[in-house]
Amino acid sequence: MKCNLFIKKLDKRIKESLNEEEQTALLQIISELLTSNKLKIMAKLNSIEDFRYVFNRVFLDSVIENFNHNSPFFAKIMDDEKVRNLLKNYLLNEIFKQLKV
Repeated sequence: MKCNLFIKKLDKRIKESLNEEEQTALLQIISELLTSNKLKIMAKLNSIEDFRYVFNRVFLDSVIENFNHNSPFFAKIMDDEKVRNLLKNYLLNEIFKQLKV
């Protein structure tokens, strides 16, 4: 996954740059999504439309579980629907492509 390109795109959309801690937090979420056994199985067995339902739940669980590590960043994800949807939709497609293989 082209994380640096995604981070730049996200920076542009939210009109601020992610600092190093926020970038690390985002990479942690990506790592958790890519290593989720549930997502691996669902990606291999389903279309992206069906995968989306499980992905959305795992994504939110990951954000909630990591909240204490970088509260301001994760609060921004939870509080700002635009940022949350941007992240979810981009990661949905990228994670699905990688796990579908």
